[in-house]
Amino acid sequence: GFVLTVAVLIIALLAGVVFFIVGGILGAFAISTLSIKVVPGALGVARAVDVGWGLSRDLVNIFFILIIAFIGLATILRLQNYQAKKTLPLLIIIALLVNFSGVIAGFVVDMGNLVTNFFLKGFGLNLDNLKATFWDIPLGYTKDVMVTMMSEAADIPTVLGLAIGSITYALSLLLFYLFGIIILLCTFLFFLIRTMVLWVLVVLAPLAFGAYILPNTRSWWNKWWQALLQWTFAGIPISFFLYLARSTFTTGGADVPLVIPLITDP
Repeated sequence: GFVLTVAVLIIALLAGVVFFIVGGILGAFAISTLSIKVVPGALGVARAVDVGWGLSRDLVNIFFILIIAFIGLATILRLQNYQAKKTLPLLIIIALLVNFSGVIAGFVVDMGNLVTNFFLKGFGLNLDNLKATFWDIPLGYTKDVMVTMMSEAADIPTVLGLAIGSITYALSLLLFYLFGIIILLCTFLFFLIRTMVLWVLVVLAPLAFGAYILPNTRSWWNKWWQALLQWTFAGIPISFFLYLARSTFTTGGADVPLVIPLITDP
């Protein structure tokens, strides 16, 4: 029982080491994704974004010529939804906004990144408190168990109860660390995918703005705008709950002990 208890506790502590290493690396990478540039023409932006946005803008500018011809034809045929009186002023405004669509999309993304970055950095603060909660307490508990079991080796019921309680505690701790690693991996993958999706949305920004001109294509603009807002601000609740979890354990660790009651001889 002694060997098994110590082995399980050591495995749980090793999982804790992996948890801190993986958490530190993935946390740093997640924060770094927020600093990746998405505005076309900005220093350090991916060339694919720069080139893709430029092609989309040029394509929309070509479409403007076709749209003007279509508006003229609709005016002649007196199609109410497309007459020049209604559509031409909007066309001029959109023609100007298309050239700033990358900046507009980048501004929205920066607002979301600002709040997300605040919570993510807050999650990585007070590592000493995290170490005291998730490492020092289990390590101290392991030492106490080993000393107690060695000193009470003759008292079989006490040693057995201590072993069962310690193994239960170690398995719970192990599951906690493994579950935490999975959550951190999913969080990192989310922020990585989020960056790629935002790149695609920025590349499509000129086409989305151009689609706003005609009533039949305005729904494309709405879908693009909704996707931009969703992917921009989706990181806020995730980073907030990570920050909340860190704050709960670091500020309330003394009130919520991690050491479970031991099973002792009645």
